[in-house]
Amino acid sequence: QSGNNGKPAVLMLHGFGGNADHFKNNFESLTSEGCDVYALDVLGYGYSDKPEPLGDHVEHALAPTAYGDVVKGPSTTEDGRKLYCFENWADQALTLIDEVIGRDVVLVCNSVGGITGMQAAIAEKSKQQRRIRGVMIVDLSLRMLHITKTSAVARPFVAALQNALYGSSLGDSFFANVATPDTVTTVLKQAYGGPSGPVEQAVALLSGDEDDLRVDEDLVSRILTPGLRPNAARVFLDFISYSAGPTPEDLLASIDVPVGFIWGSRDPWEKVDWGRDLALRFDAAAGSGTVTCFHEVPNGGHCVMDQRPEAVNPLLVRFVDDVVSTTK
Repeated sequence: QSGNNGKPAVLMLHGFGGNADHFKNNFESLTSEGCDVYALDVLGYGYSDKPEPLGDHVEHALAPTAYGDVVKGPSTTEDGRKLYCFENWADQALTLIDEVIGRDVVLVCNSVGGITGMQAAIAEKSKQQRRIRGVMIVDLSLRMLHITKTSAVARPFVAALQNALYGSSLGDSFFANVATPDTVTTVLKQAYGGPSGPVEQAVALLSGDEDDLRVDEDLVSRILTPGLRPNAARVFLDFISYSAGPTPEDLLASIDVPVGFIWGSRDPWEKVDWGRDLALRFDAAAGSGTVTCFHEVPNGGHCVMDQRPEAVNPLLVRFVDDVVSTTK
């Protein structure tokens, strides 16, 4: 969608299992303020291509994981990268910025999309012309299953699970059970901060609180439909076996453009207190990083930009305006 008054464009990067449509409730507020708005399905997700992560030439090969265990070897790009990784997704975003958007841009990211966005801003440092002016992240994935964040006791168990899912038919069965309307509805309700136990769910249903989650058939269809395209299962299993790559701490220590955070108070996976602690650790005002703001959204879950757009959209507009005013 297009704006009209010369502000930076906005590029939106989704999280794991998401796609560009997850930002449908945010487009109009930004375009009405004059921003050109783009949303990208990164490679392997949404309606983007989903190349086979396991090449025929490595079907029976074994490759070390970040945990030192072995799984079937993944296909890699010409420079040796894993096919589905943050570096490649960042390159995809930078190519879109250079070849399609062609102007300054603010990134708006959700969950692991925040890792992709920060990686893109850092990768762009080597370019003669830089376009990324700032990165706003909604409920950043803290990558708690990263090799550096799991205990020595837990690592063999995580590796065994990854190996079982990624390297056997068990993974396909797991995906088949996950990729159903009922399961996706349940996962989304949890992600959006809904009750987890059966008693809590019954109380929420009777009280009407469940309606406040805004998980409906339209949302389930937006998430599930592209997730049923050919090879989506292989991409899904490939990513949940990805315990390497950058951590948020690595990226926040290197990024040199403004970073903002919006966090749902009821995020069940990435706790709001964890996010606030991370923001304080890299606080721009304290001279320890480039984080310029942290906003907690009450009664919001992990994808609060979709669940509470009336609260999030003004914060996105303000961040764009602040970036413009501080980088003129």
